[in-house]
Amino acid sequence: MSTPLPNSSFSEDIPGLQTAWDSTSLTTFMSCPRKYQLSMIEQWNSQHQSVALTFGILFHKGMEIFEKTLAEPQDRDAALRNAIIEILLWSSNYFDKEGIPVESWEFAPWPITDDRRNRNTLVRALIWYVSHYDPDPAQTIIFKDGRPAVELSFKIPLPLETPTGDHYLLCGHIDRLVRFLDQVWVLDYKTTSTTINASYFSKFSPHLQLSLYTMAA
Repeated sequence: MSTPLPNSSFSEDIPGLQTAWDSTSLTTFMSCPRKYQLSMIEQWNSQHQSVALTFGILFHKGMEIFEKTLAEPQDRDAALRNAIIEILLWSSNYFDKEGIPVESWEFAPWPITDDRRNRNTLVRALIWYVSHYDPDPAQTIIFKDGRPAVELSFKIPLPLETPTGDHYLLCGHIDRLVRFLDQVWVLDYKTTSTTINASYFSKFSPHLQLSLYTMAA
């Protein structure tokens, strides 16, 4: 078994003590402590990312680039072109995990044959979303320094101390903060291959991840 990599979510002084929790680690711990032990603490994870996760990550990346390009400001067509180019490069392993172009880059095929989740449907989904919400009634909030409220990280200290005297933290990432109907909302992107109906939305009420976002906002 390989030695687990350093993880900033865990205590440096007490092995196996997680001090910063996000919705994924909380949900995993509550649903299956054994899976939490293996995947979070011992870091036993698959070498290959699932196609569903790959698709979702790339769609989020495309929307991040789209919103940031709009804030420069550029028009929607230019922003969409930038987003499409970026997701094609990311899906081809052109970048490493830190977003730096790989020196010895070779084109990577889509990991799994999937009629619903592939590069074509990824680009179509991005184009459809941008076209469907044009104009977008939910306007991305722009901070005073000109940055759009896109891909925001948060840490919420809890009134509960670790054995070392630090506070436990709730952490996460917000996709977008938007202004809609004169109120501020947290907008979270979801990708799915299932039918969108009342049953689909019912699983988000209540929902741990969205509850954390509400606390952060």
